[in-house]
Amino acid sequence: MAYEPKILEFYSKNGKSLTLEAAQAATGDADAILAMQQKVVDALEDRSIFVELSEAELLDSLENDFCLAIRSGNIICAMTVLVRNRISDRHVGTYLAYEDAQFLESVTYDSSFVIPEYRGYGIQKFLFAERDIAARQMGAKYALATVAPTNEFSLRNALESGFEIVDRRFMYAGVDRYVLRKELSR
Repeated sequence: MAYEPKILEFYSKNGKSLTLEAAQAATGDADAILAMQQKVVDALEDRSIFVELSEAELLDSLENDFCLAIRSGNIICAMTVLVRNRISDRHVGTYLAYEDAQFLESVTYDSSFVIPEYRGYGIQKFLFAERDIAARQMGAKYALATVAPTNEFSLRNALESGFEIVDRRFMYAGVDRYVLRKELSR
């Protein structure tokens, strides 16, 4: 799926603005994305709310999935990964005992992160909307995601974008997560 790069204005509640570019990430961005992800993790008070993408997972997604990077000049300041409607152990349907047909009609909104100095501008909401568009273009009927019950900000954004909580379980090597699902209207 080709993604046409976009130049966007984002605004904070106090009126500050940012001009950023949204573009599909490529394998050449892997090191910068991993460094940015580490910056996000280092800034967390509760590290259990975010499970990092491994280098292998990131490279897999950069080759097979939809990965959208938000850039400020040469700096990647936000990133999201949508695992395509494919049979994969990275698909949240694995935890819901999905049959093959269910994997193929749903996608997983995997990692999404914004470095601290770019938070508060609505970037996360934009990423939800762009993943919805991409998922529909892939022919998906449903989107799945996970979020830590204690991650109020991400949970609120997911619920506001149409997700519903369908399960709560320990996953990703033992961390507590809500499993979320939404129907992707055409």
